[in-house]
Amino acid sequence: MDLRVFVFLALMAGIAAVVIGLVPALRATSGSLSEQIKSGAHTTGRKRQTHVLPNILLSLEVALALILVVGAGLLTTSVVKLYRTGLGFDPSGVVMLSLEMGKQGLEGDPLVRCIKRIAMR
Repeated sequence: MDLRVFVFLALMAGIAAVVIGLVPALRATSGSLSEQIKSGAHTTGRKRQTHVLPNILLSLEVALALILVVGAGLLTTSVVKLYRTGLGFDPSGVVMLSLEMGKQGLEGDPLVRCIKRIAMR
């Protein structure tokens, strides 16, 4: 991960925070307070308004949580299957050798002979 990823994530987090904070703020300031007081909007006998936006947001939240849980379960089963799957070869007796050519004191034909001699062992 580099700086571009972190900048993108910071921008997305900032945009999400503004959008999430802006919706309730706009709803709270949508009408004039004095008008609501004069009309008695907060009396107990008043019929409650149904707000569609919270229901939609709640449905989206539940759907996203379900997708994340299913995805995590699928990822877990895939990792377990990969862990239990064989390598496809017998690793006993296998030797790993790493050569860095830049650190060799040999060049040209002597280097090629040295590598062939190591490979034949």
